[in-house]
Amino acid sequence: MASLQEKCPDNAGPAAPTPTPVPVPAPCVIPAFAEACALLDAPYSCLVLDGHRRHVALPPVYLRKKKRGIREELSAELLKYSDSMKGVPLAFDDIKVVGPHADILDDQGYVHMNIEATFVVFKPKRGQKLKGVVNKLGQTHVGCLVHGCFNASVLKPGSLSVEAWRDSGLKVGDDLEFEVANLDADAAGVLLIRGRLTKSRIEELLSAAEAPEPVEPQIETVEGVKKHKKKKDKRPEKHERQDEEEEELADSGLEVSQMDESVVQEKKKRKKEKRRKVEGSDSSGYLSEKSSRKRKEVERDDVTDNAETLNVKKKKKKKC
Repeated sequence: MASLQEKCPDNAGPAAPTPTPVPVPAPCVIPAFAEACALLDAPYSCLVLDGHRRHVALPPVYLRKKKRGIREELSAELLKYSDSMKGVPLAFDDIKVVGPHADILDDQGYVHMNIEATFVVFKPKRGQKLKGVVNKLGQTHVGCLVHGCFNASVLKPGSLSVEAWRDSGLKVGDDLEFEVANLDADAAGVLLIRGRLTKSRIEELLSAAEAPEPVEPQIETVEGVKKHKKKKDKRPEKHERQDEEEEELADSGLEVSQMDESVVQEKKKRKKEKRRKVEGSDSSGYLSEKSSRKRKEVERDDVTDNAETLNVKKKKKKKC
């Protein structure tokens, strides 16, 4: 016998992912008589409560079970178009046998009798409105189930584009109101309903198709927010750097001006000494060549000093 480890290995692969549920259309269910009567007052039901008399031929099997046989015969004709009722019977009740006796015709084994019953009949007409549940979506039509029993096909309007029809917002399971455009029945008596959207619904879809698409707000990540903040913070840093550079230049300008003043004062002292010497030589009575040269040099120095003092004053005014 195999061990438990062989049957349940530890290195088993991961479990297969569960498939997403797909919407399944609701199956066709014949309602009971009480449920059908409750739908009579619903909007756009097109249901009518009608008492009807008809002929029934029962097989010999139901000779002693007449009510059961009658019910099975009538149930087999539900959801099929009836010419005598001019509609489709949906449910029945209150069965009554007309006459005290049944008839057997010639050598036939069937038992013939007349009955009366109350029927809920589905009688839609062209131009009337119906309300169904969407059970199928297509490129050119939408399938609906009316009262959970009758299939209807709602065609795409010609004025709508394929994109507008696709983006109409219809989903499986949604309620849809439409107008009856055509009615037909096949050989088996199954009713075929063709519908069209109401004018108000078509106008809504056209306006939605013409309206501009809303712009989705851009959601910034944490990194994007940080980058945005950094870009904003760069500007004040540049201004701060410029202010610091201007302050440094101003400080350097003050230092230069202070040095210029000290140099000018030293030159003035030297000039005073030279003038004293020149004046002393002039007072002795004669001017030598050396003294004349010294006086010219002193005059030149005075001119340059005056120019330098003017430049220093101009710099101070500009900084102020």
